[in-house]
Amino acid sequence: MTATDGTYGAGFATTTHEVGVGFYKHQASNNPVAPNSNEIRLYKKSVLALTAPAGKTFKKVTVQCPSTESGRYCLDMTGLEGGANATADKSALTITWSGSADRVVLYAVEGQVRVTGLELVIE
Repeated sequence: MTATDGTYGAGFATTTHEVGVGFYKHQASNNPVAPNSNEIRLYKKSVLALTAPAGKTFKKVTVQCPSTESGRYCLDMTGLEGGANATADKSALTITWSGSADRVVLYAVEGQVRVTGLELVIE
């Protein structure tokens, strides 16, 4: 559903299994588009924001990317919140963040990232 983050601007957000998932325009030149059944598009300079359930922390976040164009949409992301960057593995089509944080915000600084799924380790 449509949402606005006080820091990152307009976008879309939802809560599933007590985890907040949002993606926001931030500094992108393109406005975010609603997710479809296949993917979420994070335009260059937009962010993916994840909020852990109350009293819990993320230990690992793995973003799954589509198998289009040899990993074209699978890129390293800068950690704006959560204390670490996320590293892309184009052969595995994943982007992985590891650390310990109740909120993780990943910035698509290099180019467009497409998200087809998330795997979360929460403690």
